[in-house]
Formats: sequence, structure tokens, C-alpha cells
Amino acid sequence: QTAQALITFEVTRRNIVAPKDTSAFVMPKKIPRAIRRYLSASPYIESRHGKIRSIAREVTKDKELAWTKAECIYDYVRENVEYREGKIKGALASLRDGTGDCEELTSLFVAICRAAKIPSRMVWIPDHCYPEFYLTDNEGNGHWIPCQVAGTRNFGGMVEARPVLQK
Repeated sequence: QTAQALITFEVTRRNIVAPKDTSAFVMPKKIPRAIRRYLSASPYIESRHGKIRSIAREVTKDKELAWTKAECIYDYVRENVEYREGKIKGALASLRDGTGDCEELTSLFVAICRAAKIPSRMVWIPDHCYPEFYLTDNEGNGHWIPCQVAGTRNFGGMVEARPVLQK
């Protein structure tokens, strides 16, 4: 027997605008259980490797504000990894050879953020991915903040019309 189904999706699209006052964002004092997994190593995200942990310490040292820490990691990845299409590889391999495409740049940003105790994750959209990092505001509300590591500099906001497939 054969069954057929028609599924209709409603997709709401909007640009995410970067906040005007980034000093209001802090590292979470108590990380919610659902967010803790975004501090762990994952496939292709070797956040516990000594080299990545060393970079996290070096890039974020003397930085007081959580937003500034994340932005310094962002700038480090953009300055040290050249965008180049290729076979998928992990954050560590991309760091070592200094090349990668959106997956590797995103993986490296996520790995360094996690090593710096900033929860972060990959967001998959058709033909692309980008990272988000998690900070809380002064009232303790958590926010996932996007950035575009590969391509045009876009930190804290996202101009993207493609639907999110997976986070």
C-alpha cells in the first residue's frame, strides 16, 4: 500500500540586528542544562585540544567584557584562516593549514569559543553555515548571537534570508 502526505511549512524570515549596547551582555553565571552541551567538544570541533585552548587563553586575556572576548575570537579566526573551498576537515586541521571554507571557519570559531567557556554552536542553512554564541543580558536572559565568520564581516547581527535547517 502507498500513502501520500502533503506537508506545508510556514517560514518567517527576518534580519537579526546587532544590539546597540553590547556591554549589557555577560558570560552566563549559571549555564542552563540545555546550553551546557554547547561547551563540549563535538565532531570537527576539537575545543579540548591544547592548541585551541592556548589560543582561547591568548586571544581573550585582558578582555573584561564577554562581547569583546567573542569578538576577539571572531577576529582571530578571520585573520588567521584564509577562505578556501575543500574537503571537510576539523577546526584543528583548519588552524594548522590556515585554510578552510564556511564549515571550517565556523568550526574553529565555535571550538575557540567553547575553550574560552562561551557556549557556541553551528547554524546550518542551505549551502552555508555560520556560528552563534550564547551570552546573557543584565537580567539573566540568554541570547544566541550570530556572526558571519566566512565572507562579509558581520558580528552580532545577521542579514540572511535562507531558512535555518539545523542549529
